[in-house]
Amino acid sequence: MTRTAAIAGAGYAGLAAAAVLARAGWRVSVYEADPEPRSVGAGLYVHGFVHDALRKTGAYDDFMRGAFKPAAHCVYIDGARQSNASTEGNIVTTTRALLHVALIDAARRAGVSIVGGSRAVAADPSGVLILADGTRLEADLVVAADGVRSTIAKALDIPITRVAHQDGITRILLDRDGLRDDKWSSIHDYYDYRGRPLRVLYTPCGPDAFYFCLMAPITDLEATSVPIAGALWTARFPDLAPTLQRVGNAGRHDRYATTTLSTWSTGRAAIVGDAAHAMPSSLGQGAGVSIVNAVALAETVAHAGDIEAALGTWEAAMRPMVEGWQRRVEDVASQRSLSRAVRPSEQRLVELSSEDSDRKHARQEGTNA
Repeated sequence: MTRTAAIAGAGYAGLAAAAVLARAGWRVSVYEADPEPRSVGAGLYVHGFVHDALRKTGAYDDFMRGAFKPAAHCVYIDGARQSNASTEGNIVTTTRALLHVALIDAARRAGVSIVGGSRAVAADPSGVLILADGTRLEADLVVAADGVRSTIAKALDIPITRVAHQDGITRILLDRDGLRDDKWSSIHDYYDYRGRPLRVLYTPCGPDAFYFCLMAPITDLEATSVPIAGALWTARFPDLAPTLQRVGNAGRHDRYATTTLSTWSTGRAAIVGDAAHAMPSSLGQGAGVSIVNAVALAETVAHAGDIEAALGTWEAAMRPMVEGWQRRVEDVASQRSLSRAVRPSEQRLVELSSEDSDRKHARQEGTNA
């Protein structure tokens, strides 16, 4: 008899789990609150340990066709360049939309049904997903991948810990008009401490797109405003002024935060992605970790005789990896926080910035992080 899965949320984690389960012969439906699945944010870095998980979803080839490999990572402090390190071709960047579309297409090819305009609000550990209109959907497995403010995790009465940090970023995706020469095919990371501390990270995502991360202490209301305070940012980063002037109303500001759940499952209901283990975007790895963990979830339960026991096995195996990444990104976020009373040395800032595109971790498996 064909097993069934009801998944809440058509983000990275929900789609990755759906695709792997469907490829294993399950009948899978994904329920998305928005009318159509949509990506949020700008761009991200995809480390090497994510690639195998993407292969298992069937999304890898489409993803790699559109992904980009920046040539170098350059760090500037107070207007002076401090480093210009080659990435050796090991760093992969992408727009969030490109990765999302690759996962959507892979899930649909595998036979997954994606139902838009269907907001899931709760679940029953016995294997029931409950929609906002009261519909109860019975399944062998229920997966909550409904984002950082998961209503399903709350409804399941799972203890949740959230820690807010003192920094945040404004993310902006733009086209590379005027930035198509070789210089702008590299990552450029600008820190400025001449007055209020500010940072701009420029990351190319392909020949036609790049994203800005504008970083400031959460208490700096002007620097964290959206639309951005153009005069402030262009004055402090004149090399980027022509491009910053094109931002207009684009952008979204998010405060760094970490989410931890006491358990990732109860009965035959599991929680994955930002709903279970959100982390600061200081290394851009939240999406990658979510995909890897969702694929592991699907693989563990796909052929298990006892789904509830399999979920326990999955969590025991994957928590060390996930919490290792959370500790690592929290440490990087803390050490290079613009809210610190004492700024890091130039050498330490260069080291911390290179964590974004660390060649060793770009190749390593996530369990070593």
